[in-house]
Amino acid sequence: MEIFLDAFDIEQIRKYRPFLRGITTNPLIISKSVDNQSDFYEKLQSILSTFPDLLINLQVTKPDADGMIAEAAKIAEFSPNMIVKIPLTFEGLKAIKEVSKMQIPINGTLCFSLIQAKMAEDSGVKYISPFLGRMEDSGEDIASFVDKLVKSVSGAKILAASIRTARHLEIVTQAKCAAFTCSQSVLDNIFDNNLLVGGLVSFQEANKFSFL
Repeated sequence: MEIFLDAFDIEQIRKYRPFLRGITTNPLIISKSVDNQSDFYEKLQSILSTFPDLLINLQVTKPDADGMIAEAAKIAEFSPNMIVKIPLTFEGLKAIKEVSKMQIPINGTLCFSLIQAKMAEDSGVKYISPFLGRMEDSGEDIASFVDKLVKSVSGAKILAASIRTARHLEIVTQAKCAAFTCSQSVLDNIFDNNLLVGGLVSFQEANKFSFL
C-alpha cells in the first residue's frame, strides 16, 4: 500500500520519509504553511530538492475547465514527479479528459460516488481520492462505499483521503485500497497505541542483555 502524507512542511515529511510514496496537498493544507505566492514557490522548490523521489500532489485552483487545464500544464513543469489533483466536478471531468491527453498524471479528488469514480477512470486518471471523513460526516457508510469502489475500479488506484482516525485506516486496509493519505497526527497515533507502548515498556524492564 502506498502511503502519502497530507503536508507541505519539510520537517513533517522528513519524519515519515522512510514510509512515504509522496505527499498530498490542497489549498487548505498549503495555506497553513505559506504566506504568499513567493513563499509557496520557495517551499515547493525546497521540497522538490530535498525529496526528489517523492510524488507531489498539487491541486488546481481554477473552477473552470480551461483554467484547470492551464494550471495542470504549469504544475507538470515543476517536476516529473508531479501529480495534478483535479476535483471531480463537471468542469473538472471535462479538464481531466484533456489533461490526460497531455500525459500528465492526475489524481481525481473529491470523489463521493461510484459514478464519479467510473467517469474519472474512463477519463484517464492515475488516482481517485474518496474523502472518507467528509462522507462519514454526512452519514455515509464509508466501509461499504470503499469496498464497492475498490471492486468497481480497475484502471486507476484508489487513494483514500480525509483519513481522520485509526478506524479509517482499518477500513482502507481491509478494502485493499492501493493508497491512502493522512496527516502526521493520524500516523503518530499508530505508534501511540497503549498496547504497543505498554508491551515495549514491559520488554525493556525485563531485559537483561544486549546484542551490542
